[in-house]
Amino acid sequence: MKIQLAFVTTVFFFLFLVYQSNAQECGNCKLTPRVANYDCDVQVPKLADTGEALLQWRQLYWLGKHANAFLYQSNRGCIQFTQPVLVDEKGNETLVVGETHTMLPGSGDASQSGDYVLTGSVKLSGTKGVLHLELQSACSRKIVSAASVPFNLSSESSYMQEIAQQAASQLSPLIEKIKQFELKERQENKQVALTGFFSEEIKVTPQKGKLKPGEETEFTIEIKDCDGQPLKEMQIEFTKATIAGFNIEGTTGGIVTPSKLMTDAAGRAKGKFKMGTGNLNAMISAHSLVKKPNGCSDAFVGSVEIGTTPHLKVNLDYALYGTTKMGLVSQTQVDTFQVGVENSSFIRNHRAILYYYPVNVSQDINANIFPTSMRGMPDNSKSAYVLDAGFYNFINKLSGNAGLDKVSNSGFKEKDTSLVFAGRARSSSRPEIHFNIIKNKLANFSIEFNYPEEKDNEEAHPGYPTGFIIESDDPGTKFTSRKITDPNSRYKMEYKVIISRKIDNSNGEVYKTDGLEELVLTILSTYDGSK
Repeated sequence: MKIQLAFVTTVFFFLFLVYQSNAQECGNCKLTPRVANYDCDVQVPKLADTGEALLQWRQLYWLGKHANAFLYQSNRGCIQFTQPVLVDEKGNETLVVGETHTMLPGSGDASQSGDYVLTGSVKLSGTKGVLHLELQSACSRKIVSAASVPFNLSSESSYMQEIAQQAASQLSPLIEKIKQFELKERQENKQVALTGFFSEEIKVTPQKGKLKPGEETEFTIEIKDCDGQPLKEMQIEFTKATIAGFNIEGTTGGIVTPSKLMTDAAGRAKGKFKMGTGNLNAMISAHSLVKKPNGCSDAFVGSVEIGTTPHLKVNLDYALYGTTKMGLVSQTQVDTFQVGVENSSFIRNHRAILYYYPVNVSQDINANIFPTSMRGMPDNSKSAYVLDAGFYNFINKLSGNAGLDKVSNSGFKEKDTSLVFAGRARSSSRPEIHFNIIKNKLANFSIEFNYPEEKDNEEAHPGYPTGFIIESDDPGTKFTSRKITDPNSRYKMEYKVIISRKIDNSNGEVYKTDGLEELVLTILSTYDGSK
């Protein structure tokens, strides 16, 4: 989806701050919360068109901007800050920023821009005012933490910065406020879980892994949150579902009874599966609808293959955050910046779970998984997806001029063009995946995402990749292979890749790109590597 353009007089204050890549895994379950930097609602009419009163009125808008800047500086180690966009009734998105323009989250779901929302208000009575800041959950819009600081009407930027810093200090550290809020939400609501985005937290264990047509087996379900907490009274379903626009595949090749299960106090449940007539292979695919602590809908998934056909199970969890700045990119102090010519940011999250059934396997495995049948490819291998969910967001800002501007009293005079592109995975457009297992070692892995919005479109997010290729000897990667010795497991080998590497490439103050790439890839194989 190509998003409309916004041509406005802008302050690029937060476009230099958002999507930074140095956030650590400080949250619950080592997750990194995303916080959207919205403006404060300045509930004060324009005081005058010129003179001191006009300067005082403009400073009211800078209170929230200064507060967000201080919050970023003191919390960026554990929080991923994001730039919100406006979404109209047709789904078009616009990035709009300006000295006296306020980007507000509205009253509904704000999860498109983050897990949590920073916003607030500025009110004035005579010459006395109050700056009020709130950290809110993105979907339920509950107040996680709040701060209020009184102030006197002033045109002095340094004084307004002091007020903003006081309010920001009351909210910090954001990560501790978020962690406490999330644990309380889970304790008070049985449907809430800490982790999300279709995490594979459902463990499905059948008594028999191989069935003949018409045969039946019992199976157990176990659900634990990412911190090991058993989740009770969670309803488990086995049919195909669509959640937040993403498809979850249902059970195939047989019937589950009962059709829905409920977990007990230990997070467990039991059911039966009967293989369909004429089927040699089947898949028990389970999901449970959950709520994130911020009130957003999500789901847990889990699956197990029933049958005799050798296969590999691929589980991929990938994230990429990146920023690129071209022009002069140095920062001197809170209210003084060196303006860049071009500044862009990119984020992609993708999770995929699939089963791959190769043919003509000897000792080594050369896997080629295409979204559709490829003409001229002799490989008759098949794949079956349990889940393929992902999204990307790209913001590109082109500054009209380059130079040194100070925001104190005068404001900015630059005209910028802001382009926002977004895309998401579709069941009709699967990724292209390749990997090689040689002598029981995973040698490489590659994936090319095929979101409709970026397919064959070089302008979707120029400068940022549509996929990745990794080799076992690449810096910052950890490849492991191990034999599975559990006699009850159908799988004989586990191959795993873990990546957590920073992207840092700069050329003085003319060009700078940085980011963070994270990957957890697990491949389970029923092959033991022998011919």
